[in-house]
Amino acid sequence: MCCVVVVVDVLTHAQIKTAKDFTLDMAVDFLPLMQSLLASRFEDYIVVALEMTNILLKGFSSLIKMTRAVAGSSARGEVDISKEERLEKCNKCYVILQQIQTEVRGMAKHDGRVGTHAQELLRSFDSAKL
Repeated sequence: MCCVVVVVDVLTHAQIKTAKDFTLDMAVDFLPLMQSLLASRFEDYIVVALEMTNILLKGFSSLIKMTRAVAGSSARGEVDISKEERLEKCNKCYVILQQIQTEVRGMAKHDGRVGTHAQELLRSFDSAKL
């Protein structure tokens, strides 16, 4: 729990608005943490998770979509380790984002900050078309 408190505190005070300072590796690490924060009993933690997930979705959805789309178009016998690693990371992000999207659908029905941020995140999912 201590680690979660620190993460929420840092994210709250960092005032992150875009994913430009994040790498795909960081997204792979942050998304599971955001998913776990969505199950918190504290509204502030849930809101931070919804906002951060929205930032990561907007910042990485194009890369995830494009990487997954071209994965099958590689030449037979050709090995590109960095491409394979990027695909693996994008697939991890994709799976977690799909799980988060399912969880957030229920939250969007709530009133207040959680409902508002959940609805905003769902609109971003619709725009991203993952």
